[in-house]
Amino acid sequence: MPNLDSFLVKLSQLEAQLQALSHEYTELYQQFAGDAFAEQNAYASRLENLVLMATHESATGLGFAREALIILAKFTAFRQDYQHLSDWQLAQIIDNQTLTAPAKLALKSQLASQDTAHLLSLLAEVKKAWQLKFPTKTYEQVRQAVA
Repeated sequence: MPNLDSFLVKLSQLEAQLQALSHEYTELYQQFAGDAFAEQNAYASRLENLVLMATHESATGLGFAREALIILAKFTAFRQDYQHLSDWQLAQIIDNQTLTAPAKLALKSQLASQDTAHLLSLLAEVKKAWQLKFPTKTYEQVRQAVA
């Protein structure tokens, strides 16, 4: 069964091929430019724009889609790893630099069987795992990106 990594590699290859085409055919419109009829240069300009759209803009769109797929896959894997925590709990743990005592108590009560030492260990583990996957993003930023 194909996997996401091989799909991302193929997308990246397509992106590179389209960028190469964009550079290779930048002058293509000149074959159609001239003054044989009034609209000829306008048509050549339209051809140039279509070539750019078919190559460079398509490659850019593929690049954005590839990045979105990577973020979504990483976020999904993170949520799987911490499925016992709710979306709200993860946001509280990750996006708050220091949780207040009441917030820690609320989390502790929601995670019924956890003692304080385990809770503190879990908080550190979640934050570290998040930093490895998304070092410059808050939970809310990533959640909004994948929504």
